Amino acid sequence: MWSDDIYFMVLTREFFATFTDKPIADPNESVQDYGFMYSRDLDDPDGNSLGFLYMSEEAAEKGPEAYMAEQGGEPA
Repeated sequence: MWSDDIYFMVLTREFFATFTDKPIADPNESVQDYGFMYSRDLDDPDGNSLGFLYMSEEAAEKGPEAYMAEQGGEPA
């Protein structure tokens, strides 16, 4: 419980699967990882998406393209 109005529920993978016909992704295999940035998304059974994103401070300041150019690569 976060407050009197906000609650979080932690469900087992099996129980969460009973809410949807969509496959439940394996978070170890469906992570978007670009080296300087990674994200995970959660789609609820109604089709709403919640995304979590992390980007390194240096890449955020310079921009992904400039950061990757300095690293000798290209953004995904």
